[in-house]
Amino acid sequence: MGKIIQRTFSIMLMITVLTTTSITVFAKANVNYNKHINYNKYGSFNEKIETQINKDGSKTFTNLITNEVSGEVAKVVVNDKNNSREVKVYINDTLEKVTSVDKLKNIIKIQDIQSGSIQTIDSLLISDSSLEHLKETITLDDTPSYPYLQSLYHSKLGKWGYLYGKNNITYGTTHSIQISEGTRWSAALSIVAAVMLPGSTAIGILVALGCTAIGVTIDTALNGEIYARYDRWDYEVFSQDKLGLRTYQIDIDQKVVDSNSGDVTYLDIDTDGYPGTREDMLYEGIYNVYVENL
Repeated sequence: MGKIIQRTFSIMLMITVLTTTSITVFAKANVNYNKHINYNKYGSFNEKIETQINKDGSKTFTNLITNEVSGEVAKVVVNDKNNSREVKVYINDTLEKVTSVDKLKNIIKIQDIQSGSIQTIDSLLISDSSLEHLKETITLDDTPSYPYLQSLYHSKLGKWGYLYGKNNITYGTTHSIQISEGTRWSAALSIVAAVMLPGSTAIGILVALGCTAIGVTIDTALNGEIYARYDRWDYEVFSQDKLGLRTYQIDIDQKVVDSNSGDVTYLDIDTDGYPGTREDMLYEGIYNVYVENL
């Protein structure tokens, strides 16, 4: 059997919640080496999300939210590590809340900077949103592992390619969120940021949970659940009865369920895997087999 071409990919955060994403790469930065920025608009809220991958492997997410109702500007800084997460919420550049999350013990502690009081929450489930549990190992052979999807003729090479694939949707751990009417804006953001998917839109989750307006405090009681949804496709391309390409694509979004109304909202968060289309896969698989047979 000839050489098998298998494509693997590292996780690249591409936040595409509502609008265009611009990317700035810092070649010699001391703190981070990659930053992605996304801009969102939810009713009377403007939100800018910055994602930094630090050199120690941790990730820092900054959500800058302008509240057009109250005129306040909130900055939510999330430092996410394997077993812990720290959230700092600033209102008009003043630090109001510091939240620490112990992912191993499933404990959240929210400290109010002004009063010094600490609120402990241990009923929310915290899980790592790593994609590693979605990877799979397949024995390499010359028989398609998945159902047939489509075919394509490479006119320049004079060869056909056949794409096979399967879809699998899995869900992450459910996080229950309850926020009382009259809760300060900074506290509500602290709770959401403690459990949301890294790089998610904090204000988008509040809006999806039924929040219609925010002054200094939340205007209505919020009750709901959020969890990650992983939509994965595994693909194989065969040409001339040989495997030319094996790859995958994963779409990741934050599913938000408003328990009060029953509404369900999906917020796009991340993608992983093959960067092109199915047609690109076919062209690449055909070419790989063609070159192998030369």
